Amino acid sequence: MKAEIKNEGVSLEKLKSEHIDNLVRIAEEGGLSGMSAASFEKELENRISYYKIAIYGGTPVGFIGVWNIAGECEVIDIAVDLKFRRRGIASQLMEDVIGFCKDSGISVIHLEVRESNIAAISLYEKVGFKRVGLREKYYSNGENAVIMSFD
Repeated sequence: MKAEIKNEGVSLEKLKSEHIDNLVRIAEEGGLSGMSAASFEKELENRISYYKIAIYGGTPVGFIGVWNIAGECEVIDIAVDLKFRRRGIASQLMEDVIGFCKDSGISVIHLEVRESNIAAISLYEKVGFKRVGLREKYYSNGENAVIMSFD
């Protein structure tokens, strides 16, 4: 399935240090409080890490990060700039990760998502993820995490 991009001119690049300031802002806007500049810097050196950045007009507008752990991928983070949401960028990022995993011989991708994040769950289901479990009271606010998997 090819992602429908409503925002022509979006390209994907590997994470570079010059992207980090924009990514911290996008992460904070998206509620990913654990992603600091230092966190992104560590990902540059992390050998199991794969981060792709969505670029529009020379500026990062979204990102996705996965870890390749023991032959499986775990989606660590995905976020899109608030001004660029609902344009297919998250789908484009997810499709890139699925392609990376397939090219790497990885057949399983996992992620956790807040049970209340209906938009994200819908995106993941649209690209082929299935609900496979629930982690009760997983998040610090007591919210459940839906466990999803792509085979």
